[in-house]
Amino acid sequence: VRGGNGNAHIEACSDQRVVCRVEWHTIQLPGVVGRLGGAHSLLVVFVRGETASETCAYSIEKARARTKGNGEDEDFCKNGVFVSYWQDVAPNMLSPPLHVLQTHQLQSDGLTIGRLRQLAVDMGAYTVGEKNCHHAVLLLYNTCASADYQLA
Repeated sequence: VRGGNGNAHIEACSDQRVVCRVEWHTIQLPGVVGRLGGAHSLLVVFVRGETASETCAYSIEKARARTKGNGEDEDFCKNGVFVSYWQDVAPNMLSPPLHVLQTHQLQSDGLTIGRLRQLAVDMGAYTVGEKNCHHAVLLLYNTCASADYQLA
């Protein structure tokens, strides 16, 4: 399960705008697992340019990667990392975010969506037990958060 299709991969990798807000969202999983509380995590990353009209939002998540015929991951979902436009993913959200970071709660080192994507890719290939959506979102959320706002 994932919220987006990775359609923002190319733009996100070259987007130099700075992260200005972060939201941690979940989507209930289908079937019995979902009825028992199972969920998929994704992060919404808002980036801002020089003016408010230059603000954009992406979702970033880790899920099972689509592979080419030779077994390698498709470029747009390397190691299961999908970056999509938030406007395409937002209709799937049925509840408010679990956690939110406002600008004053973010680290001030100029994080970009491309850098966050690379951190998630560098975790390695998606695995259900050790490198899943929750692990990736926690890593990225804490990378964005200043020390007082990081989660355990």
